[in-house]
Amino acid sequence: MTERSQPIALERFRQRLDSGQSPAYLLPLSWLFASGVGARTLAYRVGFLRPVRLERPVVSVGNLTVGANGKTPLVICLANRLSELGVRVAVVSRGYGALMRSPRPVIVSRGQGPVVEASVAGDEPILIATKSRARVVVFPDRVRAARVAIDELDAEVILLDDGFSHRRIFRDLDLLLLDHHRPLGNGKLIPAGTLREPRRAIRRAQALIRVVSSDQPKHWPLPEPIAEMSFAPATLTDLAGRDLMPSDLENARVLVFAAIGRPTRFLNTVRSLGAEIVATRFLEDHSPVDAELWASARLARAQGAKVVITEKDRMKVSVSEASHGLESSVLVLSIALRWTFGLDRVERLILNLLPGPRHESVEVKI
Repeated sequence: MTERSQPIALERFRQRLDSGQSPAYLLPLSWLFASGVGARTLAYRVGFLRPVRLERPVVSVGNLTVGANGKTPLVICLANRLSELGVRVAVVSRGYGALMRSPRPVIVSRGQGPVVEASVAGDEPILIATKSRARVVVFPDRVRAARVAIDELDAEVILLDDGFSHRRIFRDLDLLLLDHHRPLGNGKLIPAGTLREPRRAIRRAQALIRVVSSDQPKHWPLPEPIAEMSFAPATLTDLAGRDLMPSDLENARVLVFAAIGRPTRFLNTVRSLGAEIVATRFLEDHSPVDAELWASARLARAQGAKVVITEKDRMKVSVSEASHGLESSVLVLSIALRWTFGLDRVERLILNLLPGPRHESVEVKI
């Protein structure tokens, strides 16, 4: 079994950018991108462009760099905590990866789980709707999506998923996630680097949240975060519905399959559990997975191996006749968010935006 070359090449290219290896020919394109970002920032600063202020508080959860950095698990965690406190929370997303486009905002969930498929909403909104009690609305025009959440779903607060660089909506609170290892990537903007905006954009955020892993260096070149979080393996199930333990992957022969932003992180997580990696199959983030997944499952079974996928990719899998009885050969490894410190501070920042008294903070597991 072999790796899928194009996504692997792209991931390796991203790793080279993160490590500071930036091809010189990309620098002029980064300068051009920077000029565009700068012009837009100036337009908002002088009032030529004005953000739309909504009737409810808006909390943005976002990154300064491209690629996965834990936004979706954080959105799920915050949505569950707010719901537990009696807050009607809605998550608004652009709906990346949706194959079908609606002419109006799509209500993915009214708070009781998804009511549409991933092909309509995208994988991350379906995951949020599955794992939280939030109302979820998707649409490329997030102003319209947020207004549906307010007018039709009676949302008290809006969580703007991946919203830091989305300046069109005024936000009352910006939560910015930064990777401890390389918070600024290689320091260069897209495409010579992974920065979406220059470093100075950090000043727009009211709260920095540091994302760490076990091998992180101690040096931190930015203002101290108000919170710190990490991720760890949580549950393992197969598509037949059988519950396993992550420890069951020790010495198991597996093919790691992922269509996410940073697949090597997931690969390293599986490897850390002691699995024997016999092959990988990486697709572009948000890609449809059915055909490739079942083909990989057949190849893996022929070699006495299992396929391990992410919980996010599970949202796109259709178990039907096309699966050919391979459900027990595909394992879903979920990742849990762990707080080192600061969750109470993040929670207070959000609750302070809401009118009236709220109940005391309680622990909510996701």
